[in-house]
Amino acid sequence: MSGRRFVINITEDDKAWANHFFNSRGLDPANCVLFEYNSYSHPVAWQAATWTKLFSLTNIKFIGVAGPNESAIPGMIDARGISWRQTVALLNRVPKMVGVGSGITMLAAGAEQQPKIY
Repeated sequence: MSGRRFVINITEDDKAWANHFFNSRGLDPANCVLFEYNSYSHPVAWQAATWTKLFSLTNIKFIGVAGPNESAIPGMIDARGISWRQTVALLNRVPKMVGVGSGITMLAAGAEQQPKIY
């Protein structure tokens, strides 16, 4: 991001939605990683079976953000099909995210509480 900093403003409704997302699933945001999953942009080594294996090796909860038509990956916390503002509301709460360098990674750079991006 060339050292520039920008912030994406979200509404109180978006923040409330994120709180409900975590609370209704019994999730501690500090123990979650948001990951961007797009089947067309991940190499074969990172297909669903590899993600599922990774999920099983840790007690960290992985929140999968993808388009509504992407397949769910067993073991992920499903957040497919949420809005951009809801995505930013989640990004404001999680300490880390894994992205593929597309729009969601850019949104993470603009989150108020910027997560570490991998």
